[in-house]
Amino acid sequence: MMNIMNLYYVTNGYIGCGEVGISVLAKCRHECRKIAEEAFKVQGLDSNHKESYWTNLKIEFIEEFEYKAQVVGWNAT
Repeated sequence: MMNIMNLYYVTNGYIGCGEVGISVLAKCRHECRKIAEEAFKVQGLDSNHKESYWTNLKIEFIEEFEYKAQVVGWNAT
């Protein structure tokens, strides 16, 4: 069975040594926002940033692709 996933690039408007951004694989934009908010929130709280660090997000759609669930490796003892 083939599934659809989307690749997004999410930024929050902050600049460090460069743009602060993450790549997110998600089924839809809504799921992407939830994943990105949580990731930025963890980072933001650790760095004492304001709430806007994880709520002011810009989501850029990069690519849609199909994938098939599969075993990628074995570990036998």
